[in-house]
Amino acid sequence: MTAEEVLESYARLVGAHQRARDEILATVRDQLDAVDAEFTPAMESARKTVNEYVLSNGTAIKAGGLHAVIMPGRVSWDTKALDGYAEAHPELKRFRKVGEPSVTIRNAK
Repeated sequence: MTAEEVLESYARLVGAHQRARDEILATVRDQLDAVDAEFTPAMESARKTVNEYVLSNGTAIKAGGLHAVIMPGRVSWDTKALDGYAEAHPELKRFRKVGEPSVTIRNAK
């Protein structure tokens, strides 16, 4: 088999799986939408209240099988700029780590 044939075979399986799921979900979609419409506004409001409480008090809370935890702000770096800087300062390159390559399968349509 060619690589394209292997991927085509996988695509057929994914498509068949999704069609089967869609058929089943169609039978309960209206019921699920009604449940979402009933609960979502109250859940969003309660989540906002929890977030505000935890952030204003600076402490995590546990209740009802949930744990609301403060997460620090995400740190990001300008990788392109740092790579350029590292060219002029090669001693920085020892801190650079590159993970193993991986494969992502995306819809091509």
